[in-house]
Amino acid sequence: MPKGRRDSSAAASGLRTQRLLRRLALTLLIATAGLSAGVLSWPWLRARYHLARLHRDHTATRIDAMNRLAGIAIHDENVAGPLLEALLAEAQAAESGGVPAVDRIAVWSLQRAGAVRERADRLLASGDDGAFRTLAGWLHEAGHWTPAERTLPQRARWATLRLRNTDPQVRKAALESLQEIGPAAAASLRQALATVVAADPDVSVRRLAATTVAACLQPGEASAILASVLAAAATKSAGQHPTVRREAALLLGLLSATPAGQPLAIDIPDDDPDPAVRAALLWAGRGSAAADRRARAALGDPEPQVRRLAVWILGFVSADDRAFAADLVDLLPDEDPVVRARAAIALGRRVTHLEKLSALIELSTGGTREGRLAALYALGRCARDDPTRQVAVQHLRETLEQALRSGDSPLAAAATESLGRLADTPYLPVFLDITDAFDEQPMLQYAAANAATAIEPANAADAWLPLCASPTDELRELAAFRISRLPDPPQAELTAAVLDEQAPLSGGAALALGLAGVCGWPNDPPLAALLAPRLDPASDQFETAWQVRANYLCAGLLCGDAGARRELDVYLLNAHVSRVGLFLTLLHTGDPAPGDALLSPGATIDAASFLCDARFADVLACYLPGVPLPLWQEDEAIRRFQVDLLRLWWRVFRHRLTFDPAGRRFVLPGRDA
Repeated sequence: MPKGRRDSSAAASGLRTQRLLRRLALTLLIATAGLSAGVLSWPWLRARYHLARLHRDHTATRIDAMNRLAGIAIHDENVAGPLLEALLAEAQAAESGGVPAVDRIAVWSLQRAGAVRERADRLLASGDDGAFRTLAGWLHEAGHWTPAERTLPQRARWATLRLRNTDPQVRKAALESLQEIGPAAAASLRQALATVVAADPDVSVRRLAATTVAACLQPGEASAILASVLAAAATKSAGQHPTVRREAALLLGLLSATPAGQPLAIDIPDDDPDPAVRAALLWAGRGSAAADRRARAALGDPEPQVRRLAVWILGFVSADDRAFAADLVDLLPDEDPVVRARAAIALGRRVTHLEKLSALIELSTGGTREGRLAALYALGRCARDDPTRQVAVQHLRETLEQALRSGDSPLAAAATESLGRLADTPYLPVFLDITDAFDEQPMLQYAAANAATAIEPANAADAWLPLCASPTDELRELAAFRISRLPDPPQAELTAAVLDEQAPLSGGAALALGLAGVCGWPNDPPLAALLAPRLDPASDQFETAWQVRANYLCAGLLCGDAGARRELDVYLLNAHVSRVGLFLTLLHTGDPAPGDALLSPGATIDAASFLCDARFADVLACYLPGVPLPLWQEDEAIRRFQVDLLRLWWRVFRHRLTFDPAGRRFVLPGRDA
């Protein structure tokens, strides 16, 4: 090919290549721009797409759109409103009251998407009852319905709405929520609660509602509602269920109880067809003007449980001592052993004649064990003049010696306590010997320390210090409590005991110092410094015995070591260790955990065995003034009655109690003197 033609062809080919490259470059540029625009616009397009799907007729399509939008809402706050409105509409449109998939999406969104939660908060203020109930339920499941996040009106409104739920368990949960709110929610609840108490189809809900009435309303309003429950008791068919009436009667008694013993300010029926309700009515009306008349009439009740309480109540309120003492002597041979025991104790408060004293002595030497123990306790309360006192003392001494020889600890303890009440000074050395040498009989040791303290209050430390070394955990911790309540706790002796190599003594002494508030003083090392190596796992002094280490932890918490509380939570749940020291410590610091652990609806601790121990009654009386104290611990029915009272007292007053740091006790405003 000629050279000129070859050059022309090459030039043309080069131009075509250049044009092709330019077109490719332009195409690539356009494609890149389009791809970039698509990437940038895809989230918006995707959100618009799924928002449009919210209005489809097919339920599965709508729910899938909600599920997709829930993830988008984490980063795009613009979809929060439509998403939440669609979720509410779907939930409220369901005939069953909810769709599980919708509920899950809503809770997930409220937990992870701040914009959804903010939108829910705004809707709560403007939504109708249906929307409010649904939103509140989702927020509760999402963990955003805590007292710190919700106002009292919001919490009260949700609880009130749930009272209309068809599921009794939901209604119960609502009532328990209202109890937690307490009187602050009362303004919006009067009519709702009165309706539930009177007409709820479930008996257990009505019982719980009665307690909620007492916990949330003012005493006068609550008493009127509770009295209406009792007024309908003419027949079982026409009136409230007996268990509801019994609850109402006990609650009326709790609401009327004051330190000054003011009478019940509302009329209650004289009688009821159910014996358990009659017994509760007797207890409820114990401070009223008619209490003496009602209790005397009840002495002839055919049911023992009614006679038992009648005797106890008359022992405190009877105005005619002479006639009542005669009634009590007549009851000593009653067919029911607890009635006999109660009659003996009540008689002990009034005996001034040897003739009646002989009846107690006879009961203390034979018959049932309940009667013997009661008679021995009663003998310590009956001496009013020298002849009577001497006869009682002599009989108690003989009983104590016989019981010590036979190893009968309960009888020995009863005789010991009564000798202490009678101030039997010659037996003081015997009591001190018992506290020091009867480690295998802790109840007897406790009674002996009490007796020695009653006889010589100035030397109380000598009686209680040996018990700080008790191998019985409960006794060691109760001894620490009693020492801490002394006007002048023996600081030097307790400090030396903390350093002792005997672990129980060291633990008991540390707890006593902590409860006494003696955590550090001039010329002595602070208690926290003494305990540090005992609580350090890396130290060769680390205490491995669980219960003694618990004593150290309690003392550390009392000294301000907040970290000790975390490990002590383990002991609160451990059924194999004593909780007495832990409960003492927490009550001393104003923590309501002991009451919750013993008396809450889901309590796992055997409250009857714990609270009906007369030794722990001193603790309750110290930290919870006004609490109904245990009466008589030998009878199972009475123990259940006492625990019922304590549970009701805690549920009614739990959220009204305040803690007085100076007095180291809980106070019920307006009730405690």
